This record gives sequence, C-alpha cells and structure tokens, in this order.
Amino acid sequence: MNVEFRSPQSESDYQAYFDLRWRVLREPWGHPRGSERGEDEDQAIHLMAVDGQRVIGVARLHSLNATRMQVRYMAVDPQNQGSGIGRGLLAGLEAHAVALGAESIQLDARENAVPFYRRCGYGVEKRSYLLWGEIQHFLMVKNVSPR
Repeated sequence: MNVEFRSPQSESDYQAYFDLRWRVLREPWGHPRGSERGEDEDQAIHLMAVDGQRVIGVARLHSLNATRMQVRYMAVDPQNQGSGIGRGLLAGLEAHAVALGAESIQLDARENAVPFYRRCGYGVEKRSYLLWGEIQHFLMVKNVSPR
C-alpha cells in the first residue's frame, strides 16, 4: 500500500472524500447522501488518505476558538482500518492545528473508537451525546501545545 495524505484538490477529490464519509458514517444507519456534510465545510481543513486512485480515509479540522480546534467526520474504509490510516490522518490534522497556534484539539468519539483515540493521546473528558438514539459519543481532548 502506497498511501498519500493530502487535501482534496479537485471536484472529483471532494466527491470521493464525501462519498467515503457517507458510506462509513451515515449509510449504515440509513441516512441519505448529503447528511455527511456540515454547514461549515468551507471553513474547515480537509485531509484524505489516498491509495492510488482510491480514497481510503478522510477527516476534517476546524477552529473552535483561538486555542482549540476540533476534529470531525473522521472515517477510514473498513477494509483499511487497523493499518495506520487513522493515525496518519490525525497526525496530519494535529500538525495543521499546531501550525495555526492551537493548544488543544477536541473530538467527539463514537464509543467503539475511544480506544483508538486513547492510543493517539486523547483523554476522555465526558460522555457527550447519543447520536440517533444509539451511538454513544465521548468528548476527548489532546494537548498539542509545544510547551
């Protein structure tokens, strides 16, 4: 596998990016195309993992305030989970956050992803919300300040 981590560059990149996001995060629960997009996509930093021509991972980062950023909509193709793609996406977004002056990054992790994010240095702050009445999420935070 020869994976490249980069921002989407073209309309076809964005189509593949949002398609993977929908297939992993929305389709299994019966949600329609379009539900994978937020209203603030144009204000976010998007990162994707590409193997050849195939998008196998996606994630985005946006600013909450001057010192905290948030990772959202992280998804890795199920066939590629456990292969370092998620870790690579997080590392890329964390580098962007540090370059922009962030001191910490937060995310709301699905319960089944909490162990992954713990291994990446995120700590659970609290139980945050129950998505669609069935998917428990936890607020997790990582300090990325260089001090």
